[in-house]
Formats: sequence, C-alpha cells, structure tokens
Amino acid sequence: MSAHPPSPTDRPPPLGLFIGLTTFDTVYQVRRPPDADEKIVAEQFMTAAGGPATGAAVTFAHLGGRAVLVSAIGTGPLAQAVRADLAAAGVTTLDLRPDAATLPISAIMVSASTGQRAVVSAHGQPPPTPPGRTAPDGTPPDGMPPEAAMARACAEAGALLPRASVVLLDGHQPAAALEILTALAAVRSRSGIGRRPLVILDAGSWKPGTDRLLPPSTS
Repeated sequence: MSAHPPSPTDRPPPLGLFIGLTTFDTVYQVRRPPDADEKIVAEQFMTAAGGPATGAAVTFAHLGGRAVLVSAIGTGPLAQAVRADLAAAGVTTLDLRPDAATLPISAIMVSASTGQRAVVSAHGQPPPTPPGRTAPDGTPPDGMPPEAAMARACAEAGALLPRASVVLLDGHQPAAALEILTALAAVRSRSGIGRRPLVILDAGSWKPGTDRLLPPSTS
C-alpha cells in the first residue's frame, strides 16, 4: 500500500529572513498629544521590540512561519528585554553586534480614538558606550570584534538561505543593509545556492544609498 501524501499540517513552516533595524519601543496610548509645556498621563503603556524588519518578523512568526531576524541588538538591560520579547514571539535572532550598546530607543504616542501616532526616535546614533567598555584597538574586552560578529551572523543567515521562502530587507539604513546583502551574497556564492527566495524591500522614505539596494533598470 502506498503511503499517503503529507497533509498541509505535516509540512514544515515557511522560513523567512528579516534583515534590518531593531529598536526598544516605549508606546503610550493617549487621548491626544500634549501641547507645549504640558504634561499628560497615558491611558495605557507598553514596551516592545520595534523596527520595520522586527515588526515584520513578529507578524510572520504570529502567522505560523519560522522567523529569523538579522539585526544589531547588542548588550545591556534594554537589549535583554528586546531579546526576551522576540523569543516570546517565536523570533530567532542573529545578532550583528552582540557586544556593543547599539540599540536605538523610540517613544511612540498613539491616539486612543483615531489610532494616529507621533514618534520620536533616536535611530541616527547608538547610545554612547560606557567608559572602559571598549578597548583602545576597538575590540570589546569581553567579546569578538564587530566585523567578526557580523561575519558570523551573516554566515548563519547564509546557511538558512536554501530553505528561505522570503527575505525582507529594511531600507532604513541602506549602507548597513548593503553590507549585509554583500556578505550574504558571498555565502550564497560559496555554497552554490541556486534557488532564490522572494526578496522584499521595505524602503520607507528615500535615503542616500537607497538606489544601491534596487536592481538596475532593464529599460
């Protein structure tokens, strides 16, 4: 007797790679934004892992996929909270900067009546490194050099590419995204991967370097 074909429930969940920014979000639900020199009390408050690629990874995992986030999360209490939040959501993280304080913070106010939001972010620069945290040669005293950490994370992500159904690229930081893509392409070339996953670019607003993430025009 021939074996029955596998049912849809027997299939492994689709794998998605999500590459981009992670933030520590503080979210306040308010009746209205405060005026100048005014203090208001939030109706609700929460903290969560944020960022375009991170939010997409959480959604993908919530819908039943296997989400792997390639991002700089780093060290410190806020990074620990973000890592725990992502683990609880079912997202696997590959940290590009595990030994540095790199996590940006966002303050978000959301209208309870309209859902409109106001955001203050600090994405341009990471938090300052505490004195004594970094050795004179730039190598963290208790970890690996940043280049080695990125290379290891990209190698792990590259090993997943043959099974990935989708790759989402956050265009918030084009230079960093291009560096990661270049590293992944090198892993792909060495491993001889033939099948290409669906690649989605979440470009957001146009930034210097965004054009380098887009394929050349064929016209």
